[in-house]
Amino acid sequence: MGPCVRGGSGPGCRTDVQREQAQARFSRGKTLYEAGKFDAAADEFKASNEIVASPNTRLYYARALREGGIWWQAYVELGRTEVDAREHAKKTVANEKAAETAAE
Repeated sequence: MGPCVRGGSGPGCRTDVQREQAQARFSRGKTLYEAGKFDAAADEFKASNEIVASPNTRLYYARALREGGIWWQAYVELGRTEVDAREHAKKTVANEKAAETAAE
């Protein structure tokens, strides 16, 4: 089991309940994002990431902030996404992709 990460339970220490809760919040966030409800989507992505930290979830959070017009916070989150994703890139291809997207 890997170490837990700050800001949410990392993949190495999350429970099934945490994983399900985080996935539910992420799914609601995607639905809201696709409906153009960026503030509500950002809230769901942030909540999901607080339950289980994920570079991919953080990337969606940053995108929702950007689309909601909160550019400075989106910029900060994209930077954090890139750092987090690069740290975990060796574990999954999705994290490497998240890092590349955040950097762009």
